[in-house]
Amino acid sequence: AKQGIGQRWERQANFGEGDIHKLILVNSPQSGSPIANFVTFFTESDLWRRLFSEYDFPAFDDLRQNSPALMQMGQTDIPAASIVGVGGRDFLSRASNQLRFLGRLLSPYPGAAQALSRVATFLGRATPIAADALFGSEEHDVVVLESSQGAQLANNYRNVVLGDTSLHWNVTSSAAYMALVRAWLDSDIDGLAVGLPPVPKSTTTFRPPVLPALRIGLWLSRRFVPSKSNGAIALSVSGVSGFAPTSIDVFTPWGDVLEVKAPFEVDITPPADFRGAARFVAIANDSTGEFAISNDLFVSVPATAPLTSLDVDPPELTFIAPYQELRISVTAMFADGGRQRLLPDEVSFSSSHPDVIAISRAGTLTALAPGDASISCSYGGVTFKRQLHVSYGPVVGYGTATRGKGDIEPTIGTADQMPILANTRFRWSVSGVVGGAPGVVLHSPKPTRIEFPFGILWVDLNAALPFVVVADGASGVAGAGAVEFPWSIPNDINLVDRQVYSQAVFVDAGSIGGLSMTWGLAIRFLPAG
Repeated sequence: AKQGIGQRWERQANFGEGDIHKLILVNSPQSGSPIANFVTFFTESDLWRRLFSEYDFPAFDDLRQNSPALMQMGQTDIPAASIVGVGGRDFLSRASNQLRFLGRLLSPYPGAAQALSRVATFLGRATPIAADALFGSEEHDVVVLESSQGAQLANNYRNVVLGDTSLHWNVTSSAAYMALVRAWLDSDIDGLAVGLPPVPKSTTTFRPPVLPALRIGLWLSRRFVPSKSNGAIALSVSGVSGFAPTSIDVFTPWGDVLEVKAPFEVDITPPADFRGAARFVAIANDSTGEFAISNDLFVSVPATAPLTSLDVDPPELTFIAPYQELRISVTAMFADGGRQRLLPDEVSFSSSHPDVIAISRAGTLTALAPGDASISCSYGGVTFKRQLHVSYGPVVGYGTATRGKGDIEPTIGTADQMPILANTRFRWSVSGVVGGAPGVVLHSPKPTRIEFPFGILWVDLNAALPFVVVADGASGVAGAGAVEFPWSIPNDINLVDRQVYSQAVFVDAGSIGGLSMTWGLAIRFLPAG
């Protein structure tokens, strides 16, 4: 498990004191993963949003290097060791050579083999370029850098594994890895590192690829021809606005990419169990290398059998932080085995307690407070219901921060102290601020979300209790400012399970709007003992 999850489990008191004896990390992204940087970069691209609009990638955002989810994690005191995989560079080099060879092997043949040849040759050339952009000169397991897996532990507290066994997707089925895990589990606890240090700020700079410019230069339409006996959908693509495509790729909702040559017409047969609106989009390039994208075309594949039930994905929904968002999709199930992925505006969504879990018309769930709520999804006279629970840990970060001078993200925490009644050592800590910058820490008994041009406030200003502070450190130096101040917790049983939501805001000329802000931090008071 990654370090952040281990620490969240401990902080949420899902385990009692002493329940976790050792923490063995296996190819674990302690400081995040360059792959997550790569994916979140593409989610900002128009092409990615157009082609994969039904997907949601919140986990990638948490796992990107220097994300708020990772940066909020403090030190873990559980004895630890790490197993590190470094076979990625050799694997990618072999893969590049094999793809190029496959491209040369298939190049003399026409049709689909010719298309596969072009794809293999392109990937073979692109692989080393992409690897350099993602991983630089550091060793890796194709997903996580060696330094990230190592968790800053000394060499005697970790194993380094080379070869295909060490690749990220192979480790769970590797007998060699399991032998190393058993060895650490059987070892004396004194032979492990004394906990994990806080997650370090990554110095790796992600260099995003240059994406081709896109414009609307294609028109995708349905050809009205006599009905096909196999239910095929007849499509036609043409260039518009002076764009003259040489070859066109049509993307189907079933994951297929079809190369279409002049006269740019294609018949596509839906899967036998597909019902509902099928979404198609096309991209192409012309003889100059310019790229263009088409309009979205929706074609209805009608149901021919009665609706029997609704299926909601993902099947498991867990909320562990304020303003955590999860997106659901609904599929209609028919008596003949057909399935129809429903569009959000076809489904009626509701929440029994919108103050606990709110649900948008697009099917996005947002956790607003601890508690229970039932969500309902209705379509065609059939309703699906699911009972959900929102449970925050005693200390949990939420939301996003606004970077300040030097592109540094300020952080807020509790200096590794737990919010336990009668804890006179409890204190707030803020770091990553401009040295000497004046600021304020806001506390409120409930969260809220207020959007400003310079960032988002995550506390309720109507109930805010401000603490004015001044960041320490060399004046004007980016990231040098840090401050801790005590907040002694009284031994009042009425405080148990009460929530406090906090955020720090600082004057910072190097940030948008002249202010830098931490993410929000929620604490829940625990009984003494």
